[in-house]
Amino acid sequence: MADYVLQRIIGPLVLSRAGSQPNQLRRLEQINPPEVEEIRRIASASDRAGVKAGLESVVELYTTLRTDMGKNVVVNTRAESESRRFLAES
Repeated sequence: MADYVLQRIIGPLVLSRAGSQPNQLRRLEQINPPEVEEIRRIASASDRAGVKAGLESVVELYTTLRTDMGKNVVVNTRAESESRRFLAES
């Protein structure tokens, strides 16, 4: 699941923030934004604890990237709160 979120959501947001086309994920390492090391760490998790930590990192990374996008993003705070609670209890 984290891999899907990284490819479909986080990667394009990171690329867009770096001024690149968001459909060039294979070029992410060439562009080398500051988030690339965090993305590698998240993607390499394989055990339960690592996957959970990776998902928590994805949430934090998304929250940061979402904030950088400005006021065009509508945040569903209730859904976010419930999702964070679910992840914390898992």
